[in-house]
Amino acid sequence: MLNRVILISWEQNEGGYRMKRSLWPTAAALAFWSAAGSAPAGATVVFTGYADQRMTAYGMNKITGSAAVLSAVGVTETETKSTGFTLDALGFFASREINDHLDFLIDTTYRKVGYTTEEIRIQYAYLNYEAPAGWEVKSGKIPMPLGYFNENMFYPFERQAVAAPIFQGSILGLPIADWGVSVGKNVPIGGAQLSAVAYGVNGYGASNTAGTIFRPGLGSSGALLLGQNLKSTNTNDHLAGGGRLELAAFENQQVQIGGSWYRGAWAKDTSNQFAMYNSYVRWHPGPLDVLVEYLITRTDADLGVINFYGVGDWKSEGWFLESSYRLVQNSDGREMHVFAGAENTHAQGVGGGSGVEMLSNWKLGLSYRLNENLVFKGQLNRLEYSLPIQISGAADNVGLESNGALVGAVLTF
Repeated sequence: MLNRVILISWEQNEGGYRMKRSLWPTAAALAFWSAAGSAPAGATVVFTGYADQRMTAYGMNKITGSAAVLSAVGVTETETKSTGFTLDALGFFASREINDHLDFLIDTTYRKVGYTTEEIRIQYAYLNYEAPAGWEVKSGKIPMPLGYFNENMFYPFERQAVAAPIFQGSILGLPIADWGVSVGKNVPIGGAQLSAVAYGVNGYGASNTAGTIFRPGLGSSGALLLGQNLKSTNTNDHLAGGGRLELAAFENQQVQIGGSWYRGAWAKDTSNQFAMYNSYVRWHPGPLDVLVEYLITRTDADLGVINFYGVGDWKSEGWFLESSYRLVQNSDGREMHVFAGAENTHAQGVGGGSGVEMLSNWKLGLSYRLNENLVFKGQLNRLEYSLPIQISGAADNVGLESNGALVGAVLTF
């Protein structure tokens, strides 16, 4: 059989446009085949990718708090305004079909992580084996099957909104992917389908070399963010793992209900665990698309948060909503959607301490697809965030209020 490359294109469905396969890039694919000696006969590398350009048409950030807490964190009560352009992400992709059942997929992307960090990284790089009878095996840097958004709506061309939910997008650091192996199985049940997947990965590790801090404190590189805790090596002798169950049902499987989980040791002391538990419902009848996800996290013995919660054991609990409605759909590919979203998450210590960290956000906007390769978006959003700081044995909160008007243009090529 001739070796061949999968051509990546865009297909239209009820929720808009998305990849017919996965999008995956060339420089890394060339390096892969070069390391192997030479590319197989008939192999061709096909470039594809996307660019996510954004403009802050209006931005206002206000820091609030008592004189004591502002002094403790080294800031003053201020209000700043901003406007400007940024390239939020630029991705290059390629895929290589080795045979009818085995693909090699890779994605290298420049992107912003949170509000201050920028990086170029391999987001996914794995072999995907689709076996008979609905089995699927992935090996490499795999997307972790945590919830629905992480694997299906992370890329800006897969969703209508300009920005992803803040807690998962910025603090957890979407996309959540790690080095390991997953095994999945799809089982038809009448007109429905049950999907199950289990995986083992290196897992989240410590953010400092001593292995005592999981979530970095203020003043640290990547403060408050966890996306950098997934590394290419394991920090202890235990693998992390988890799984997901999903039921897709009703006409055209327009309702998807699922639950997923992750658990693993984050420190060299393997009794210190980090766990995530997620549930979700997606409903997409006709032009309407609604996704709700609920997430609980639990972390043991994290010295990085003691200045926030007064103790090292902490938990977070929250939800987000992403919804859109197609207003216009023309035969030439033009579409218009209205979208709205909201989220609310709070975090606090477990077994003592004081103080609650709170994040709430809402957004509302329009997206207009000019053709299959270009989408324009506009979004209004408001963020309210509050972080506790321990002062003389009690918690006092420093707050951030943010209002913004964002304009985005997403180009796929």
